[in-house]
Amino acid sequence: MKFGIYPGGRAGTMCSRPSEPEAVGRLVDELAGGGPFVIREYVHYLGDDPAPESVAAIGAEHELTRLTMPDDWYARDGRELDLVASYLPPAADLPGWLRFLDRIIDRYGHLTRFLQVTLEPNFPVPLIDGSSPGVLDALTRGLPHARAALDRRGLGHVRVGFSVAEPAEWLGGDDAFWQHLAAIPGSAFAAHLDYVGLALYPDAFSPVAPEHVAPMTAHAIEQLRARIPAGVPIHVVENGSPSGAPIPLVENAPPPDAPNHAVENTPPPGAPNHLTENTPPTSAPNHLTENTPPIGAPNHFDENGSPTGRPRTEADQARSLRTMIETIRAAGVGQYELFGLRDADSGSPEPLGHLGLVTDAYRPKEAFAAYRDIVTTSLPTV
Repeated sequence: MKFGIYPGGRAGTMCSRPSEPEAVGRLVDELAGGGPFVIREYVHYLGDDPAPESVAAIGAEHELTRLTMPDDWYARDGRELDLVASYLPPAADLPGWLRFLDRIIDRYGHLTRFLQVTLEPNFPVPLIDGSSPGVLDALTRGLPHARAALDRRGLGHVRVGFSVAEPAEWLGGDDAFWQHLAAIPGSAFAAHLDYVGLALYPDAFSPVAPEHVAPMTAHAIEQLRARIPAGVPIHVVENGSPSGAPIPLVENAPPPDAPNHAVENTPPPGAPNHLTENTPPTSAPNHLTENTPPIGAPNHFDENGSPTGRPRTEADQARSLRTMIETIRAAGVGQYELFGLRDADSGSPEPLGHLGLVTDAYRPKEAFAAYRDIVTTSLPTV
Protein backbone atom coordinates (compact mmCIF):
# COMPACT_ATOMS: atom_id res chain seq x y z
CA MET A 1 0.00 0.00 0.00
CA LYS A 2 1.23 3.48 -0.86
CA PHE A 3 1.02 6.04 1.96
CA GLY A 4 0.76 9.80 2.18
CA ILE A 5 -0.41 12.79 4.22
CA TYR A 6 -1.84 16.30 4.15
CA PRO A 7 1.11 18.44 5.32
CA GLY A 8 -0.72 21.68 6.08
CA GLY A 9 -2.20 22.87 9.34
CA ARG A 10 -5.77 23.82 8.40
CA ALA A 11 -9.06 21.99 8.92
CA GLY A 12 -11.92 23.96 7.40
CA THR A 13 -11.82 27.42 8.95
CA MET A 14 -9.63 26.28 11.84
CA CYS A 15 -5.93 27.14 11.75
CA SER A 16 -4.08 28.42 14.81
CA ARG A 17 -0.85 29.45 13.06
CA PRO A 18 0.88 29.35 9.66
CA SER A 19 2.71 26.25 8.51
CA GLU A 20 6.45 26.06 9.13
CA PRO A 21 8.05 24.68 5.94
CA GLU A 22 11.27 23.60 7.66
CA ALA A 23 9.36 21.53 10.23
CA VAL A 24 7.02 20.13 7.58
CA GLY A 25 9.92 19.01 5.41
CA ARG A 26 11.78 17.36 8.27
CA LEU A 27 8.74 15.50 9.59
CA VAL A 28 7.54 14.34 6.17
CA ASP A 29 11.00 13.03 5.37
CA GLU A 30 10.97 11.06 8.61
CA LEU A 31 7.53 9.61 7.87
CA ALA A 32 8.38 8.64 4.31
CA GLY A 33 11.64 6.91 5.21
CA GLY A 34 13.07 7.51 1.75
CA GLY A 35 10.21 5.77 -0.08
CA PRO A 36 7.43 7.09 -2.32
CA PHE A 37 4.98 9.28 -0.46
CA VAL A 38 1.75 11.02 -1.55
CA ILE A 39 1.26 14.66 -0.55
CA ARG A 40 -2.33 15.89 -0.45
CA GLU A 41 -3.13 19.57 -1.02
CA TYR A 42 -6.31 21.60 -1.60
CA VAL A 43 -7.32 24.51 -3.83
CA HIS A 44 -10.80 26.04 -3.72
CA TYR A 45 -13.14 27.61 -6.27
CA LEU A 46 -15.33 30.15 -4.45
CA GLY A 47 -16.72 31.84 -7.56
CA ASP A 48 -15.24 34.32 -10.02
CA ASP A 49 -15.50 37.22 -7.57
CA PRO A 50 -15.56 35.73 -4.07
CA ALA A 51 -16.07 37.81 -0.95
CA PRO A 52 -12.68 38.49 0.66
CA GLU A 53 -13.93 37.28 4.03
CA SER A 54 -14.94 33.91 2.48
CA VAL A 55 -11.49 33.51 0.94
CA ALA A 56 -9.74 34.43 4.20
CA ALA A 57 -11.95 32.11 6.27
CA ILE A 58 -10.50 29.01 4.59
CA GLY A 59 -7.01 30.42 3.99
CA ALA A 60 -7.40 30.43 0.20
CA GLU A 61 -5.78 33.80 -0.52
CA HIS A 62 -2.60 32.44 -2.12
CA GLU A 63 -3.54 28.96 -3.33
CA LEU A 64 -2.72 29.67 -6.96
CA THR A 65 0.63 31.17 -5.95
CA ARG A 66 1.92 28.39 -3.74
CA LEU A 67 0.82 25.39 -1.71
CA THR A 68 2.15 24.46 1.72
CA MET A 69 5.68 23.96 0.36
CA PRO A 70 7.73 25.35 -2.57
CA ASP A 71 7.03 23.81 -5.98
CA ASP A 72 10.22 21.82 -6.32
CA TRP A 73 9.62 20.03 -3.01
CA TYR A 74 6.64 18.15 -4.51
CA ALA A 75 8.76 16.87 -7.40
CA ARG A 76 11.63 15.49 -5.32
CA ASP A 77 12.44 12.42 -3.22
CA GLY A 78 9.62 10.21 -4.43
CA ARG A 79 6.78 12.59 -3.54
CA GLU A 80 3.55 12.49 -5.56
CA LEU A 81 1.13 15.42 -5.39
CA ASP A 82 -2.55 14.61 -4.90
CA LEU A 83 -4.25 17.93 -5.70
CA VAL A 84 -7.88 18.46 -4.69
CA ALA A 85 -9.98 20.99 -6.59
CA SER A 86 -12.86 21.91 -4.29
CA TYR A 87 -16.06 23.52 -5.65
CA LEU A 88 -17.59 26.03 -3.20
CA PRO A 89 -19.25 28.93 -5.10
CA PRO A 90 -22.34 30.58 -3.58
CA ALA A 91 -24.29 29.99 -6.81
CA ALA A 92 -24.01 27.39 -9.57
CA ASP A 93 -21.18 28.38 -11.89
CA LEU A 94 -20.08 25.68 -14.30
CA PRO A 95 -18.27 27.99 -16.79
CA GLY A 96 -16.25 29.61 -14.00
CA TRP A 97 -15.45 26.21 -12.51
CA LEU A 98 -14.17 24.84 -15.80
CA ARG A 99 -11.97 27.90 -16.22
CA PHE A 100 -10.66 27.35 -12.69
CA LEU A 101 -9.76 23.75 -13.52
CA ASP A 102 -7.81 25.01 -16.52
CA ARG A 103 -5.99 27.51 -14.31
CA ILE A 104 -4.93 24.99 -11.69
CA ILE A 105 -3.81 22.53 -14.38
CA ASP A 106 -1.74 25.28 -15.98
CA ARG A 107 -0.30 26.20 -12.58
CA TYR A 108 0.21 22.81 -10.93
CA GLY A 109 -0.35 20.15 -13.58
CA HIS A 110 3.37 19.55 -14.08
CA LEU A 111 3.71 18.73 -10.36
CA THR A 112 0.55 16.64 -10.02
CA ARG A 113 0.14 12.86 -9.98
CA PHE A 114 -3.52 12.71 -8.88
CA LEU A 115 -6.16 15.38 -9.56
CA GLN A 116 -9.34 15.10 -7.51
CA VAL A 117 -12.29 16.95 -9.04
CA THR A 118 -14.63 18.02 -6.19
CA LEU A 119 -14.43 17.14 -2.51
CA GLU A 120 -17.16 14.85 -1.15
CA PRO A 121 -19.97 15.96 -3.47
CA ASN A 122 -22.30 13.45 -1.77
CA PHE A 123 -22.03 15.21 1.62
CA PRO A 124 -24.23 18.35 1.98
CA VAL A 125 -22.64 20.16 4.93
CA PRO A 126 -21.10 23.66 5.00
CA LEU A 127 -17.61 24.02 3.49
CA ILE A 128 -17.95 20.64 1.76
CA ASP A 129 -18.76 20.53 -1.94
CA GLY A 130 -22.03 18.62 -1.52
CA SER A 131 -23.51 21.83 -0.06
CA SER A 132 -22.72 23.88 -3.20
CA PRO A 133 -25.33 24.67 -5.88
CA GLY A 134 -24.51 22.91 -9.13
CA VAL A 135 -22.12 20.41 -7.54
CA LEU A 136 -23.30 17.47 -9.64
CA ASP A 137 -22.52 19.29 -12.88
CA ALA A 138 -19.23 20.43 -11.37
CA LEU A 139 -18.31 16.76 -10.89
CA THR A 140 -19.77 15.12 -13.97
CA ARG A 141 -18.76 17.88 -16.40
CA GLY A 142 -15.60 18.90 -14.55
CA LEU A 143 -13.91 15.51 -14.41
CA PRO A 144 -14.03 14.81 -18.18
CA HIS A 145 -13.01 18.44 -18.79
CA ALA A 146 -9.97 18.01 -16.54
CA ARG A 147 -9.03 14.76 -18.28
CA ALA A 148 -9.13 16.43 -21.69
CA ALA A 149 -7.23 19.49 -20.44
CA LEU A 150 -4.48 17.31 -18.98
CA ASP A 151 -4.20 15.26 -22.16
CA ARG A 152 -3.92 18.39 -24.32
CA ARG A 153 -0.99 19.52 -22.18
CA GLY A 154 0.83 16.20 -22.45
CA LEU A 155 -0.06 15.21 -18.88
CA GLY A 156 -1.72 11.90 -19.60
CA HIS A 157 0.05 10.30 -16.63
CA VAL A 158 -2.05 12.35 -14.17
CA ARG A 159 -4.88 10.26 -12.72
CA VAL A 160 -8.29 11.93 -12.22
CA GLY A 161 -10.99 11.02 -9.75
CA PHE A 162 -13.33 12.34 -7.07
CA SER A 163 -13.92 11.59 -3.41
CA VAL A 164 -16.95 10.76 -1.32
CA ALA A 165 -17.75 10.70 2.36
CA GLU A 166 -19.08 7.25 3.14
CA PRO A 167 -20.89 5.17 4.09
CA ALA A 168 -24.30 6.62 3.39
CA GLU A 169 -25.79 5.48 6.69
CA TRP A 170 -23.51 7.85 8.57
CA LEU A 171 -24.70 10.80 6.47
CA GLY A 172 -28.43 10.32 6.23
CA GLY A 173 -28.30 8.54 2.86
CA ASP A 174 -26.84 9.33 -0.57
CA ASP A 175 -28.70 7.00 -2.93
CA ALA A 176 -29.84 9.91 -5.08
CA PHE A 177 -26.25 11.01 -5.65
CA TRP A 178 -25.26 7.59 -6.99
CA GLN A 179 -28.44 7.31 -9.05
CA HIS A 180 -27.53 10.58 -10.76
CA LEU A 181 -24.06 9.28 -11.66
CA ALA A 182 -25.49 5.97 -12.81
CA ALA A 183 -27.81 7.71 -15.28
CA ILE A 184 -24.93 9.38 -17.17
CA PRO A 185 -23.73 7.38 -20.20
CA GLY A 186 -20.46 5.68 -19.41
CA SER A 187 -18.61 7.38 -22.26
CA ALA A 188 -19.49 10.78 -20.77
CA PHE A 189 -18.27 10.16 -17.23
CA ALA A 190 -17.26 6.71 -15.96
CA ALA A 191 -14.86 6.12 -18.87
CA HIS A 192 -12.74 9.05 -17.64
CA LEU A 193 -12.62 7.92 -14.00
CA ASP A 194 -9.28 6.58 -12.72
CA TYR A 195 -10.08 6.20 -9.01
CA VAL A 196 -12.60 7.09 -6.31
CA GLY A 197 -11.41 8.52 -3.02
CA LEU A 198 -12.94 7.77 0.36
CA ALA A 199 -12.93 10.16 3.30
CA LEU A 200 -13.27 8.10 6.45
CA TYR A 201 -13.44 9.29 10.07
CA PRO A 202 -15.34 6.56 11.95
CA ASP A 203 -14.45 7.71 15.47
CA ALA A 204 -13.43 11.32 14.96
CA PHE A 205 -16.67 13.24 15.42
CA SER A 206 -19.02 10.82 17.16
CA PRO A 207 -18.39 8.53 20.13
CA VAL A 208 -17.43 5.06 18.94
CA ALA A 209 -16.11 2.28 21.13
CA PRO A 210 -12.65 1.05 20.08
CA GLU A 211 -13.91 -2.42 19.16
CA HIS A 212 -16.26 -0.90 16.54
CA VAL A 213 -13.59 1.04 14.64
CA ALA A 214 -12.37 -1.90 12.53
CA PRO A 215 -15.80 -3.21 11.44
CA MET A 216 -17.02 0.31 10.66
CA THR A 217 -13.92 0.93 8.54
CA ALA A 218 -14.36 -2.33 6.66
CA HIS A 219 -18.04 -1.65 6.14
CA ALA A 220 -17.34 1.80 4.62
CA ILE A 221 -14.91 0.36 2.07
CA GLU A 222 -17.25 -2.44 1.06
CA GLN A 223 -20.16 -0.02 0.69
CA LEU A 224 -18.14 2.14 -1.67
CA ARG A 225 -16.80 -0.84 -3.62
CA ALA A 226 -20.37 -1.91 -4.34
CA ARG A 227 -21.18 1.55 -5.72
CA ILE A 228 -18.39 2.07 -8.24
CA PRO A 229 -17.33 0.36 -11.48
CA ALA A 230 -15.52 -2.94 -11.10
CA GLY A 231 -11.78 -2.44 -11.40
CA VAL A 232 -11.78 1.24 -10.40
CA PRO A 233 -9.42 1.51 -7.42
CA ILE A 234 -10.38 3.03 -4.09
CA HIS A 235 -7.97 5.47 -2.48
CA VAL A 236 -8.53 6.32 1.17
CA VAL A 237 -7.76 10.01 0.70
CA GLU A 238 -8.69 11.31 4.14
CA ASN A 239 -8.58 9.37 7.38
CA GLY A 240 -7.92 10.47 10.90
CA SER A 241 -8.66 10.19 14.59
CA PRO A 242 -8.23 13.02 17.10
CA SER A 243 -6.45 13.28 20.41
CA GLY A 244 -7.02 15.77 23.16
CA ALA A 245 -10.66 16.79 22.73
CA PRO A 246 -13.73 15.06 24.17
CA ILE A 247 -15.98 13.55 21.50
CA PRO A 248 -19.47 15.08 21.87
CA LEU A 249 -22.54 12.92 21.51
CA VAL A 250 -23.78 13.99 18.08
CA GLU A 251 -25.62 12.62 15.11
CA ASN A 252 -23.79 12.47 11.79
CA ALA A 253 -26.63 13.43 9.46
CA PRO A 254 -26.90 17.06 8.31
CA PRO A 255 -29.89 19.11 9.53
CA PRO A 256 -33.09 17.89 7.84
CA ASP A 257 -33.77 21.33 6.36
CA ALA A 258 -30.27 21.76 4.88
CA PRO A 259 -30.28 22.10 1.07
CA ASN A 260 -28.88 18.98 -0.55
CA HIS A 261 -27.41 19.94 -3.90
CA ALA A 262 -25.93 16.48 -4.24
CA VAL A 263 -29.37 15.08 -5.14
CA GLU A 264 -30.65 17.68 -7.61
CA ASN A 265 -32.08 16.32 -10.87
CA THR A 266 -32.05 12.73 -9.63
CA PRO A 267 -33.14 10.19 -12.25
CA PRO A 268 -36.18 8.03 -11.51
CA PRO A 269 -35.72 4.64 -9.84
CA GLY A 270 -35.11 1.89 -12.36
CA ALA A 271 -33.12 4.05 -14.78
CA PRO A 272 -30.13 2.27 -16.38
CA ASN A 273 -26.94 2.31 -14.31
CA HIS A 274 -24.12 3.43 -16.59
CA LEU A 275 -21.71 3.87 -13.68
CA THR A 276 -21.52 0.21 -12.72
CA GLU A 277 -22.16 -1.55 -16.00
CA ASN A 278 -20.59 -5.02 -15.84
CA THR A 279 -20.17 -4.66 -12.07
CA PRO A 280 -21.11 -7.58 -9.76
CA PRO A 281 -24.50 -7.16 -8.08
CA THR A 282 -24.49 -5.04 -4.94
CA SER A 283 -26.64 -7.61 -3.16
CA ALA A 284 -23.79 -10.13 -3.02
CA PRO A 285 -23.08 -11.36 0.53
CA ASN A 286 -20.65 -9.20 2.48
CA HIS A 287 -18.65 -11.69 4.53
CA LEU A 288 -16.14 -9.04 5.54
CA THR A 289 -18.68 -7.23 7.70
CA GLU A 290 -20.69 -10.13 9.07
CA ASN A 291 -21.49 -9.60 12.77
CA THR A 292 -20.85 -5.87 12.42
CA PRO A 293 -22.98 -3.68 14.72
CA PRO A 294 -25.82 -1.90 12.88
CA ILE A 295 -24.21 1.12 11.25
CA GLY A 296 -27.43 2.88 10.36
CA ALA A 297 -28.35 3.43 14.00
CA PRO A 298 -27.31 6.68 15.71
CA ASN A 299 -23.82 6.39 17.18
CA HIS A 300 -24.90 6.28 20.83
CA PHE A 301 -22.18 3.92 21.99
CA ASP A 302 -21.56 5.57 25.36
CA GLU A 303 -23.29 2.67 27.07
CA ASN A 304 -20.71 0.33 25.50
CA GLY A 305 -17.44 1.89 26.62
CA SER A 306 -17.45 4.92 24.31
CA PRO A 307 -14.75 7.56 24.88
CA THR A 308 -17.37 10.34 24.97
CA GLY A 309 -17.14 12.69 27.93
CA ARG A 310 -13.40 12.36 28.47
CA PRO A 311 -10.42 13.59 26.48
CA ARG A 312 -8.96 11.24 23.91
CA THR A 313 -5.39 10.50 24.87
CA GLU A 314 -2.52 10.43 22.40
CA ALA A 315 -2.34 6.67 23.00
CA ASP A 316 -6.03 6.39 22.00
CA GLN A 317 -5.30 8.23 18.77
CA ALA A 318 -2.34 5.98 17.93
CA ARG A 319 -4.33 2.82 18.67
CA SER A 320 -7.22 3.93 16.48
CA LEU A 321 -4.86 4.86 13.65
CA ARG A 322 -3.20 1.43 13.72
CA THR A 323 -6.59 -0.30 13.73
CA MET A 324 -7.92 1.67 10.77
CA ILE A 325 -4.80 1.23 8.65
CA GLU A 326 -4.63 -2.51 9.33
CA THR A 327 -8.28 -2.83 8.31
CA ILE A 328 -7.88 -0.67 5.20
CA ARG A 329 -4.84 -2.65 4.07
CA ALA A 330 -6.65 -5.96 4.64
CA ALA A 331 -9.51 -4.70 2.46
CA GLY A 332 -7.15 -4.40 -0.51
CA VAL A 333 -6.96 -0.60 -0.73
CA GLY A 334 -3.80 0.43 -2.55
CA GLN A 335 -3.39 4.05 -1.44
CA TYR A 336 -3.86 5.70 1.96
CA GLU A 337 -3.50 9.36 2.90
CA LEU A 338 -3.71 10.61 6.47
CA PHE A 339 -5.33 13.85 7.56
CA GLY A 340 -3.07 15.28 8.65
CA LEU A 341 0.44 16.07 9.73
CA ARG A 342 -0.32 18.89 12.18
CA ASP A 343 -3.17 19.84 14.49
CA ALA A 344 -5.24 22.73 13.18
CA ASP A 345 -5.51 24.08 16.74
CA SER A 346 -4.19 22.09 19.68
CA GLY A 347 -5.95 24.44 22.09
CA SER A 348 -9.39 23.98 20.55
CA PRO A 349 -12.16 22.14 22.43
CA GLU A 350 -13.28 20.65 19.08
CA PRO A 351 -12.05 17.27 17.77
CA LEU A 352 -11.40 18.93 14.39
CA GLY A 353 -8.49 20.79 15.94
CA HIS A 354 -6.68 17.62 17.08
CA LEU A 355 -6.39 15.34 14.03
CA GLY A 356 -2.65 15.86 13.54
CA LEU A 357 0.24 13.51 14.18
CA VAL A 358 1.98 16.49 15.79
CA THR A 359 0.64 19.44 17.75
CA ASP A 360 0.29 22.89 16.18
CA ALA A 361 3.75 23.61 17.67
CA TYR A 362 5.08 20.54 15.77
CA ARG A 363 5.64 18.38 18.86
CA PRO A 364 5.21 14.74 17.73
CA LYS A 365 2.43 12.76 19.39
CA GLU A 366 2.48 9.00 19.86
CA ALA A 367 0.59 8.61 16.56
CA PHE A 368 3.51 10.13 14.66
CA ALA A 369 5.79 7.25 15.58
CA ALA A 370 2.96 4.78 14.94
CA TYR A 371 2.39 6.06 11.40
CA ARG A 372 6.13 6.36 10.67
CA ASP A 373 6.67 2.75 11.69
CA ILE A 374 3.75 1.54 9.57
CA VAL A 375 5.06 3.40 6.53
CA THR A 376 8.72 2.52 6.86
CA THR A 377 8.15 -1.16 7.62
CA SER A 378 6.02 -1.35 4.45
CA LEU A 379 8.86 -0.17 2.20
CA PRO A 380 10.31 -2.82 -0.10
CA THR A 381 13.60 -4.29 1.07
CA VAL A 382 16.62 -4.11 -1.21
